[in-house]
This record gives sequence, structure tokens and C-alpha cells, in this order.
Amino acid sequence: MKMLPAKKAIDSGAVPYALNTLYKWHSMKQHPAMVFKVNGTLMVDLDEYENMAIRARDAHVKNAERMATID
Repeated sequence: MKMLPAKKAIDSGAVPYALNTLYKWHSMKQHPAMVFKVNGTLMVDLDEYENMAIRARDAHVKNAERMATID
């Protein structure tokens, strides 16, 4: 598990989200495996972010393949 404070993750370009978005996700309990607090510091799990991106890409490819077979 590779964790970074949210501010450092954004500044380094590791995640393409705004700090306010990550705070909103945390407060709304969205993506709890990726965005969480440790000792009052908002943290981002970069491994979970990568897994989320891979799942989104795979879903997009699967949908594109499905749409190609419709024609």
C-alpha cells in the first residue's frame, strides 16, 4: 500500500483530482479504500487509485467492444 498525503499526491501529479474533490469524496464516504484520514491528514492510496483506473479502462474497452459488435 503506497500512501501519500493528498496535497503531495496532487502536487506530484500522481492523481488528477483537486484537493477539494478528495475532501468531498472523504466526507461523502465515496472511494473509502482510496481516500481516508490518518491522524487528521487526508491520505490517498496510490495502489487503489491505480486499480480504480485499470477497472475503469477495462470497462470502457469492454463497452467499446460491445458497441462495435452491434454495427
